[in-house]
Amino acid sequence: MASDTSRLQAHDDLVRLLEDTQNTTLEEITDFKIDQETYLAIADRLDCFLRQYDYDPGREALTIRMATPLHEGVKVGIVECLNEQLKSLASRPGKTGEYASRIRHGGSSRILLCGSLPQNTRLGTMLSSVVRHPPDAQFHHRDARYPGVVIEVSYSQNGKYLKRLAKDYILRSKGNVKVVIGVDVGYRHPEATVSCWRAQLKRVGNSRILKVHEEIVKKPFRSSKGVAVNQRGRIVLKLSDFSTDAIPCDDEPAILEIPFRQLLKVLKMAEAMQQKQEGPNLGIAVTDVEACWSSSSDSEDELSPDDEDKFLKLEAHAEKKVDKLDEDFELNEEAADSE
Repeated sequence: MASDTSRLQAHDDLVRLLEDTQNTTLEEITDFKIDQETYLAIADRLDCFLRQYDYDPGREALTIRMATPLHEGVKVGIVECLNEQLKSLASRPGKTGEYASRIRHGGSSRILLCGSLPQNTRLGTMLSSVVRHPPDAQFHHRDARYPGVVIEVSYSQNGKYLKRLAKDYILRSKGNVKVVIGVDVGYRHPEATVSCWRAQLKRVGNSRILKVHEEIVKKPFRSSKGVAVNQRGRIVLKLSDFSTDAIPCDDEPAILEIPFRQLLKVLKMAEAMQQKQEGPNLGIAVTDVEACWSSSSDSEDELSPDDEDKFLKLEAHAEKKVDKLDEDFELNEEAADSE
């Protein structure tokens, strides 16, 4: 009984640590080592407050991802570019228009990459074997299990993480995720690059072997000196890329493009917006207002002096536990790095 209570308390402390990390960190990516049993015990609670996180049961790694105004601006710009072209294709008569009309932007909703698990696997069993990723953007046929196209935006310092994500999406989905587009924006320098990974099937004897082909390898569209480069470049997608081969697309050629010059335009706009929100020269806002945090309706919620003293003692006790848990995580991470 005591061990169960201790375990529940440890779960509470862990959830609080993760929530505090999301609310206070400015890091784009923060990793924690969490075993599968613990993850399953807190997974439902995490979905209530963590906006974007990945979990890999094989690596026992939980990664909190923080989207900055820059990330969001770039993502929205790319989504708008593709949505305009999908809307145009959807207006065509015939099968092409019908197919395009069924493609939707799926936002950052989680993708559960379940490998070879059966279709009717219960969610609890699924989570014990699943790799969970919430992409920055995804395009989904309404009848498909997985998105066909996934978009990720990351700082250049996390390029290896982006490549690992692309392999996860394609290989763990059995090639149902066909294309992953990765945009690396400059981290303390102006260089910006784009990569594109594509599912590639090859027949070997009687088997079809799935591999990941890096179609575009960190191609810069802005140099380290801040100069526009490769502005004639583009990412080319077929309409059939947006869904699984199990949902056949009409043979009529239907091409969508993301020009590099459009990526640069989107990036510049996102950088300007971030400067207005978080930079030294903040944007326009009302400032001559004094906020009143208390009112007559709050009186019932106020603590008595005795209750407040008890609350402060409990809070101090909980903070000590969180600090101890944080130290344990750091030790685990150091041990994992040394292996």
